[in-house]
Amino acid sequence: MTLFTASFNDLLRVPGTTLTLFRILMPIAVIFCMILNKHCHKYVLLSVIVGVINFVQSVFWTEMNVYGIEFKLTIFISSLYFYICIVSLLLVIDTIRLRNTDFEFVLLQFIKIVSLGYLLLLLLYVCFPEIALMLEDEGMLSNMNNIGACIAATLPVYIYETFKEENKRSFFFLITSFFLIVLLGRKLCLVGMLVSVVVMYAMIYTIRYEKYVKIGIFLMILVIINQFGYIVNLDSMFNKITAGLQHLLFMHEYAEIYDSESYRVTVFIEGGREILDTFFCGIGIGNAQRVIPAIIPLSNDMLRSDDGVAAVHNFIIEILLEFGFVALIAFVGVIIHTWNVIRINSYKYKYIYVGMFSGIWFWGLAPSGFYTLYHVYIIFMFTYFMNKKI
Repeated sequence: MTLFTASFNDLLRVPGTTLTLFRILMPIAVIFCMILNKHCHKYVLLSVIVGVINFVQSVFWTEMNVYGIEFKLTIFISSLYFYICIVSLLLVIDTIRLRNTDFEFVLLQFIKIVSLGYLLLLLLYVCFPEIALMLEDEGMLSNMNNIGACIAATLPVYIYETFKEENKRSFFFLITSFFLIVLLGRKLCLVGMLVSVVVMYAMIYTIRYEKYVKIGIFLMILVIINQFGYIVNLDSMFNKITAGLQHLLFMHEYAEIYDSESYRVTVFIEGGREILDTFFCGIGIGNAQRVIPAIIPLSNDMLRSDDGVAAVHNFIIEILLEFGFVALIAFVGVIIHTWNVIRINSYKYKYIYVGMFSGIWFWGLAPSGFYTLYHVYIIFMFTYFMNKKI
């Protein structure tokens, strides 16, 4: 129940507030898991150590920064709560793993059920955009990029079942996901999903070359979709992505921030410079959205009117900027784990993990914020534990 409310955190809330069913259940679930899980002290210790370090980072940076940004305890505590929620999910999933002999079946079915729910939410945006936008304005529905990211994170499960197990229902989900993502114009999600398909296909079919007929059919379907110019223009989408990559490669800033592409590229450039200027010391959780408007000239419509902050739309910059060297250490750990997973012999969750890891560098840049994409964390934690047992 806690995992379900976490996956649909935005939808299961009191309209117009930050009070969600997940945030009500989470403390109860944590206490319950601490009673059942003898390893719970690891998660408590992790939360305390990272929390203390990040508090020092936040205080130090706010005292030293040249932008006049002051330390606010309320911002730090509210932002740190997002991090605690993620660690709490890790504790819950670990407890289910230890207490349930059908852990793989239960969690995999849960992930599939939630993914169908997200697919229906994308259909809501397509069929009833007015209702979807009304729910989004009330804070009860994630924007399309957040939903698209959750779909993209789940997709490797369906890619594996389509190519390796030849599951027709998974193939239908795969095609439907791509169709809706293209239809709604979610460029970064689309690229990340394509990367996952290509990487996993290359891993699964290293010898059986005749199976590449399927990927050819899949690409032909995308080309056919592209012919409906009045619905979507894939050429325009990929041209924008190519232009953005050129700006990043040559560190050439846009003269004006005029759309999401120019904003994301500028965040990469200026955010990267801020990370280097702070020597990877970290500026404290919650402060990235405060410093972005200080280093990038933004119009008022790009700021949140209630507090004047801007969504980072870049999990790489946001995490590295806020956690600094702690994020670097975690990244090294992820690279080591990824290398160990790649070395595993043919195994279902090896493919799923690598598919997610290869695509996240694109679809992970789409959401407005990454700390509350709880369903993405659930999938990563699940695949981590499944690969760890080998």
